[in-house]
Amino acid sequence: MLSKRLLTTFLVFASGLVAEAGHAEFLRVGGAAYQTPSVKVLAVDSGGMRGIFILSGAPTAVQLFDLPAHPKAGSASVFLRFDPTTNSFPEIITPLKTFKVKGSFAMTMGKNTRLVVDTASNTTPYISIVDSSLDAPALLGIVGTTVAVNASGSRAVDLLEAQIVGVGSSIETYKLGENGSISVGNSPLTSDRVGVVTEVTNRCREANAVILDPKASLRLQQILKEDSPANASQLLQLVKGNAAESPLADLILLRVSKDTIVGFAYANGQFVVVKNVELPGSDSNSPALCTMSVVRVDG
Repeated sequence: MLSKRLLTTFLVFASGLVAEAGHAEFLRVGGAAYQTPSVKVLAVDSGGMRGIFILSGAPTAVQLFDLPAHPKAGSASVFLRFDPTTNSFPEIITPLKTFKVKGSFAMTMGKNTRLVVDTASNTTPYISIVDSSLDAPALLGIVGTTVAVNASGSRAVDLLEAQIVGVGSSIETYKLGENGSISVGNSPLTSDRVGVVTEVTNRCREANAVILDPKASLRLQQILKEDSPANASQLLQLVKGNAAESPLADLILLRVSKDTIVGFAYANGQFVVVKNVELPGSDSNSPALCTMSVVRVDG
């Protein structure tokens, strides 16, 4: 389905896998291999080849999955090659040909698998793979070649799936065919490249932005609700107490839009949402004031 070198790399890695029980819908079956009955994902780093291999096909029990024997009919596979020197995915390789990656893109693989690559939100691209064939959709989120998110449920997908930000609804989703061809709408892709270049601006990422921690963010909500002459001084004290180094440095940024940042705090395993707050009397010249809240994605 892919080149012999990629296939051999996968088989060498998979030969020692032992199924590991877990709560997420993507079952971790080894150090860098994850599976649902319909989707197989492997982070490859061997023989000078580094990247993410994704296979979508007919449901198969995890214990019975065998790549060489897996039927080609009804299956689709890609390899996203990662270049650590540029911190990017320069190519996406299908069984048919190699395409250059020129920006963010979304792609369907079969009926129930969706791949989204966001190259704009972070210095390292964020990839999400969603399997919607299960009772609850499952999502695997990958930063570069490191799995950062393994979650299930509609709320998790809504919050953590990668996005193509800064573009309108006119951007079509690519469709990957069984033979490795790529189409856009009903037309085959005739160029050798995929993706669109996008740019994300979020004021909470500015150097002088003040980001309130979760406790201070709750206090801000209380201050804004109270009708008191002391509001201005309380707000000033709150801002001064949080005008330190930005906590974004401690987060893996998963999604960034104009108003919202979704991040993963690897130190404690929490997901956080950062939002810009527009205060009365503030303008574009005022430092951005942002709130931070901890969110659950499993309910």
